[in-house]
Amino acid sequence: MAKVIHSIEVLRESLNTHRLNQQRIGFVPTMGALHEGHKQLIKTAREQSDIVVVSIYVNPTQFGPNEDFEDYPRQLDQDAALIDGIADYIFAPTDDVMYPLEESTSIQLNVGHQNTVMDGPVRPGHFNGVVTVVNKLFNIVQPDVACFGKKDAQQLAIIQTMVNDFHMNIEIIGVDIIRNAQGLAESSRNVYLSENELKNAPILYNTLTGAKQLIKEGTTDVNRVKEYIEKRIQGESLGQLDALDILTYPTLKHIDTIESTDESIVIAIAVKYDKARLIDNIIM
Repeated sequence: MAKVIHSIEVLRESLNTHRLNQQRIGFVPTMGALHEGHKQLIKTAREQSDIVVVSIYVNPTQFGPNEDFEDYPRQLDQDAALIDGIADYIFAPTDDVMYPLEESTSIQLNVGHQNTVMDGPVRPGHFNGVVTVVNKLFNIVQPDVACFGKKDAQQLAIIQTMVNDFHMNIEIIGVDIIRNAQGLAESSRNVYLSENELKNAPILYNTLTGAKQLIKEGTTDVNRVKEYIEKRIQGESLGQLDALDILTYPTLKHIDTIESTDESIVIAIAVKYDKARLIDNIIM
């Protein structure tokens, strides 16, 4: 079973031993409540490195005042059992370890343009909290490679920008979304869905694939694609459409027309159910 470490000093000492042996360090930052999607991230890190570190830390600075910080699942023993055999170390720090300074003296990073689209306006402060904690974790672990899920496409783009901006010698790997047989993306927040909502939630991916097909068939007007998505979600979903964007990827710039370009595009949606807000996307 992976060794659980709560101290920065102990983790660094352990990893330094591996570095002296010229071993490559892979890293997967998580907030716990691990599922098959996380396992795929860890397996990818294993393929790309010799030693794999998984952090499990529910980061308070990326939760808004009306979000589920207090209720977010904390199940370290269960998480450790799930990734037994595929991770070497679990770094599970406390708030005092990650944020030793008072809020008034602590430094927080700020995201630029990429924070003005998709979930940025809907979750103010969220991505600033994400890059701040990931920056801290990168400095603690000092990995050679780090794996992030494409389900959080905006987060992945922002993390890559941070690594480029700060000239970090870390390879960022985006890992494909893991879905169930009905197409629902694996998420720690799926546990909040009622039975009926769980049956209904695959409409997110079904709608995205329909939008992708529209584009493949020649639709280039972004507004037409958005209208299709809005109509499907409003008519068939038990939730409410909370965010919808079609942007260049990974720069996350607005477009009016879908044309041939060197960049990909991302079609991203968020739907609010009674106790959960689900996100999903297709990058094409």
